[in-house]
Amino acid sequence: WDSVNAWRKVLAAYILTHDCLQQVGPVHLRATDKWVRRVGITLQLGWKERTDSQYLQTAILANQGDEDFFIQKAIGWALRDYSKVNPEWVR
Repeated sequence: WDSVNAWRKVLAAYILTHDCLQQVGPVHLRATDKWVRRVGITLQLGWKERTDSQYLQTAILANQGDEDFFIQKAIGWALRDYSKVNPEWVR
């Protein structure tokens, strides 16, 4: 998972630079590979106020039924990160 998290940082920087979350992100959320979906769920880590809550909601709802530990951990990580900026939304 460490290499997956490193890839997420590179992809997230690209997405921020090119403002293409809506084009690139959903492709990751629909992937059959859990590691690609994990990247899609955690793409916005550290984005703070720039986090797109609609995308985050889509990422969570699309993957909440997956019982895989790393998918559930990614959802929790994304929620914990966004709760620092928007705790009401996360509640």
